[in-house]
Amino acid sequence: MIGNTQVLIRLIVSAAVVGGAIGAGLGVAFCVFTKQSQFDRSVLIDALLGAIGFAGTRIVFALAPIHGETITRHVGNAIVTTTMKRYQYPNRIAFPLAVLLPLLYELFVFKKFKGPSIR
Repeated sequence: MIGNTQVLIRLIVSAAVVGGAIGAGLGVAFCVFTKQSQFDRSVLIDALLGAIGFAGTRIVFALAPIHGETITRHVGNAIVTTTMKRYQYPNRIAFPLAVLLPLLYELFVFKKFKGPSIR
């Protein structure tokens, strides 16, 4: 049981690092393109949002019971059938969410500080 807990912790930490790197990269890109003065704060918030988006999605899909999916394969002369009760591809949702959360935050901050344009 202790070995499984250590593996789970490593997976969560690695997912948080990947999500944090995605968010920090987006934060740096937005700071460069919009020429913001709050570089440190923006990158830190984006890194946290990316980590929460990626790791949180992976945790939710690991714990959420989803309708089982049965896969049947022919291996040699045998038929092998496996059933999973978890979503098999959580990265397909975790990665876009890790990009979307920092992106929405940056767009919100950009709109907030730019203000309404009056012509």
